[in-house]
Amino acid sequence: MTEKQFAETNINNLTDKMFAKIEAYYNRKLEAVAHQTFPVLRDVLKERGDQIENIVVPFTDGVRSVQVATNLKKAVESNGYEGNIPSQDPGQVREARPQQRQDMSKLKVSKPELAQTANGMPVDDTRLERQAAYTEQAKFKVRYPGYNTYISYVQPNYRLRVGDFRTKLEAEKFMNELKKNDNSSMMLKDKVTLLANQIHAETVANRRHLHAHPELSFHEYETSAFVAKKLDELGIEYKKMANTGLVALIKGSKPSNAVVALRADMDALPIVEANEVEYKSQNHGVMHACGHDVHTSSLLGTAKILSELKDEFGGTPAEEKLPGGANLMIQEGVLENPKPDAVLGQHVMPLIEAGKVGFRSGKYMASTDEIYVTVHGKGGHGAQPQQNIDPVLITSHIIVALQQIISRVADPKTPSVLSFGKVIANGATNVIPNEVYLEGTFRTMDEEWRAKAHEKMKKMAEGIAEAMGGSCDLIL
Repeated sequence: MTEKQFAETNINNLTDKMFAKIEAYYNRKLEAVAHQTFPVLRDVLKERGDQIENIVVPFTDGVRSVQVATNLKKAVESNGYEGNIPSQDPGQVREARPQQRQDMSKLKVSKPELAQTANGMPVDDTRLERQAAYTEQAKFKVRYPGYNTYISYVQPNYRLRVGDFRTKLEAEKFMNELKKNDNSSMMLKDKVTLLANQIHAETVANRRHLHAHPELSFHEYETSAFVAKKLDELGIEYKKMANTGLVALIKGSKPSNAVVALRADMDALPIVEANEVEYKSQNHGVMHACGHDVHTSSLLGTAKILSELKDEFGGTPAEEKLPGGANLMIQEGVLENPKPDAVLGQHVMPLIEAGKVGFRSGKYMASTDEIYVTVHGKGGHGAQPQQNIDPVLITSHIIVALQQIISRVADPKTPSVLSFGKVIANGATNVIPNEVYLEGTFRTMDEEWRAKAHEKMKKMAEGIAEAMGGSCDLIL
């Protein structure tokens, strides 16, 4: 046997096996479809007073019509109805299709509940982007594994369809099951998604309003009033705390002692906004550069969704607006009556693309300490430094030395950050000031180390200032 003959023999064998598998698959598939289609065929037959000959289902294109007819005969006989299959000539079967289509058209008019459906029933009227449609399809398959789903193109978007339904009766039965299950907890996340989509434009508008009207910590009077107005519109009870803070309560209808607190900050930063957008800050020198406008508008949206779905959950989710005054609100009893089992917070992050949430197990958010340092010296002319005690030089030594606490004292396995972002000397090119003002932040993940670091920083700063002839006040 030549190499060519050997190759041809193997190819033929593989081809025969492949077609055998395909044929077996289609036989099983068509027999199952025939059983599903029988109720429609039976009614067509009864109306015509005819037998199964000349009845061929529309989805036989591309598949051997004789096999379809054979499977239909099995389905008919298994349901106690005798009939003859068409002749073995596929041509005759194909010629029967126009008559069958006419019969089905008549049936749609006389018995619309039995009319055929195309490619399954649409799950809803939502039009989706291609990727979103496939995402929804994956979710649907998890929830209803017993049903096939399809993605159909509805210009210019896509629609999710579901089910091997050949009659509207079957499809409507399934859709009724969906509606019945719509009140289950399994569907709650879909309700939340639907409501979130509905209030998207409103939430964006709220965020842009807040962005255009930023206010500094403990001065968020307009912001607090805006939030209060929105809560009033939603009919959500609330009370004011810590001057500009708000705490609102949404009570679930189902019995539960669980309480979850949701918090968001709403203060802005002393920064001049450089963005040129229609919602640019109208308060010069103040900007929502840390995303607290997003936090507040998002939590307002969450409040609206929870208010809509309060019959779906138990307990009392509480919204807590913290205007940089968490400690003050705690002192005023925000975590009492009701006492939350958990407090959830969020923060936007430019490094994570929209629509995604970042999380990790264990510790995630570091403590935040604000550092205020005043270095005292003796001012004078820059040309006569020997007569002065230079607080600028003292400050520079303090900044460098304090960084060594992070690199040489802290445990390398304990995340810690020390940064100074504000230094004010108020001198001149040839004038040494009397004092220098310094602001920074210290953050760590370990509470025990945090206390030690506070002590180290205070001693080091005061010691350096004293050694150089000055003095230092450090407040953490």
